[in-house]
Amino acid sequence: MKKIAYLIYLFSLLSCTVEVSTESDIESLNQAINDFNLAFEKVDIAKLNLLTTDQYAHVNGSNPVITKEAWMAYLKKRKGQLGSGTLEVTKYQFKDKQLVQYDQSAYVTGIIEMDGNLNGEEFSRRIRVSHFWVQEDGQWKRAGFHDVRIGE
Repeated sequence: MKKIAYLIYLFSLLSCTVEVSTESDIESLNQAINDFNLAFEKVDIAKLNLLTTDQYAHVNGSNPVITKEAWMAYLKKRKGQLGSGTLEVTKYQFKDKQLVQYDQSAYVTGIIEMDGNLNGEEFSRRIRVSHFWVQEDGQWKRAGFHDVRIGE
């Protein structure tokens, strides 16, 4: 009886299907990441809203978690700064991207290099980032973000 139970258990393990990511999954995720970065650079709030989950969590360095609502408010402020000229971004590049997909989610890391001018003072930043992406209704959306500045 134990052998039959073991064979049934073994057969059930062998018959389980594992969803394997396809090339088109990776391509669509890369496209979503590129769309997100371009939308952030241009402060396209409507596009960023579509590319984030409702439960989106954003963390800068060791600061508290920012909700999607609070992050959208920050974006409106940033858009105003860009529009008024108090903020100018001359470089925004996402480099060293590493991507690992797990079924309908993915973990992405990389470095953002950003140069510009804020209130008349030039800045140059390198930031290590981690993103968590999920598929909702067939569309990739960013669900989480964390960054930390890379030392000078």
